[in-house]
Parts: sequence; C-alpha cells; structure tokens
Amino acid sequence: MLNPEGSEFYEATKAQALKALRAYPGGLQIGGGITSDNAKDYLEAGASHVIVTSFVFKDGRVNMENLQKLYETVGKEHLVLDLSCRQRDGKYYIVTDRWQKFTQEEVNIETLDRFAEYCDEFLIHAVDVEGKQAGVDDVLINMLGINESYDKGFPNIKPSLDHRCSYIVGIFICDTFDDDAYVALKKYRRRQSFQFSLQGWMEVHTVLIDMR
Repeated sequence: MLNPEGSEFYEATKAQALKALRAYPGGLQIGGGITSDNAKDYLEAGASHVIVTSFVFKDGRVNMENLQKLYETVGKEHLVLDLSCRQRDGKYYIVTDRWQKFTQEEVNIETLDRFAEYCDEFLIHAVDVEGKQAGVDDVLINMLGINESYDKGFPNIKPSLDHRCSYIVGIFICDTFDDDAYVALKKYRRRQSFQFSLQGWMEVHTVLIDMR
C-alpha cells in the first residue's frame, strides 16, 4: 500500500487491499505500513504473508524489538522482511528511509541466517540498480544466492578414490524475473577438481523455476 496511515487516501487504499485479500485468500502478500498492531488484521483478511519494511528498518538502524513483536504476533511463517541493499566500500549494507541512511548491518549470509530465524522470506532490493533499467546486480545475486548454495553444499562432499562427481544445485523460485537475471544465472559456472580429478570433481549448477 502506497498511501501511509494518516493520509487522506489511506482508508480507501486499505479498503481496496482488504477487498483483494478476501477475493484470493492465501494467494497474496501485502506490504506498506505494516506494524505489529495491524499485521494480524491483514492475515485474517486472507494475506499469506505481511511484508515489513520501516517498522523494523528505520532511521539507519534495525529495530530488533519491533521485529520480535512481529514474530510473536504473526509467527515467522507469515513474515517477509524487506531488505534494501546498497553498496559502500565494496560491501553491501541494509539502508533505510528511502535508501538514504546506511545501517551498520552488512548484507551477507550470516546476516540473512540471523534474520531467517524471524521470517519466512526475504524481499531484497538492489538499490544501486533499481529503477535505472540497468539489469540485475550480479554481484549481489551471486553473493546471496549461488554462493550460499556452494557454502552449504561443499562441506558435504567427501573426495576420495571412490568419489567420482558431486553436484551442488542452487534453486531460485520466482514469481517474476527479467532477462538479465536469467542470463546471469545461465552464465554462472563453478567447477572444482580434487587431486587432479583422481578423487573426482564437483560442479555448481543453477535452476530457475518460474511460478507464473
């Protein structure tokens, strides 16, 4: 919902949102002005998840107290955290307030793992390319998606004379994607041999599933 609470259009916007949720129960997510006070109302109206931004990410900080309130109110299975990621000095950070204020939270696998304890999904915005028709942020995609598959899959490979090959597959399930994202995933290649392939090798593959 684009119109904030207190604006002259808020009630009309909310009414239309509730109408849509009731028409397709369990099939829609809703975001915009979500707090621990109103989140449950939207779930009861039919939303599968609530998408939360400024209630948790605001004024250049992450409000863990508010995140805990949401977790206790709706449960992680109904919560989507909206992360806006912006690059600075070669690293990505969560930014707030229309992407103008940097938090101290670096965007990496450890950060996502910590937040994943509170939510079911992430909605990630690559601020440096969004709205510029500049395609996708390949660095951010590789860092958060494919590398996570590699980091979690590689320790399970046990090279030996009896080992031939292992495959690590990163699966991306999307409601929508653009051509640049498809090309970036298709071009990704990673292969590693063990003892000149005498103990086998491993390859990383990617799969994109279009849910449309």
